Amino acid sequence: NLNLGYSNFTTYTNINREFLDAAFLTPYDRIDTLNYYQVAQNATINANFLFSRSQSRSQSLVANLNLMETKDFQADLEQPTSSVFLTLNTGYQVSLTEQKLNISAMFNMQKDTNPVSGTNVYGPSASLSKSYFDRRLVTSLSCSYNRISGPSIIGNTFSGRGSGSYRLGEGHLFQASIIGVQRRKKQEGVELAGRDFKDVTITVGYNYSF
Repeated sequence: NLNLGYSNFTTYTNINREFLDAAFLTPYDRIDTLNYYQVAQNATINANFLFSRSQSRSQSLVANLNLMETKDFQADLEQPTSSVFLTLNTGYQVSLTEQKLNISAMFNMQKDTNPVSGTNVYGPSASLSKSYFDRRLVTSLSCSYNRISGPSIIGNTFSGRGSGSYRLGEGHLFQASIIGVQRRKKQEGVELAGRDFKDVTITVGYNYSF
């Protein structure tokens, strides 16, 4: 399965001095004081290759690529804020029907080529989900690690998540999840005060539908 997409658009911003609305003498006096416009192009590729399928198991490779280019112009001169954004997600998925188990392993990357503020984020992620009792109980575990680098900042982020939901009867749904995140950043080899971050979030919920 392969999907391709492309788009192109231009955005203009014009500014005139306010007093000219009432005081201009000729059309040439109403000159745009900003003369700014942006050109953006976007291309996407989504691919899913199912290379093994049976009654008990299916395996597939997936890849999603998004490429966006933006260019900023003022007075027909390209500005240093122009950039190319690249997002890539690719990996392997397996579904075990009899065990009601799904497993995936992915590699994720985001790249910004702006020379001033551009950053790169990349790293692996993995997830596992399994259902029990005729799919009334659904559980999942996932984790990811991301490496972050930029013109003057490097760091890493690790996150893990566990969740479960149980459906009781026809309208009762109980849910619970726990999410942990740890982030560290450095600037030119020096630890940044206040940039280390650890957080744990626990959520418990109940839904009733009728």
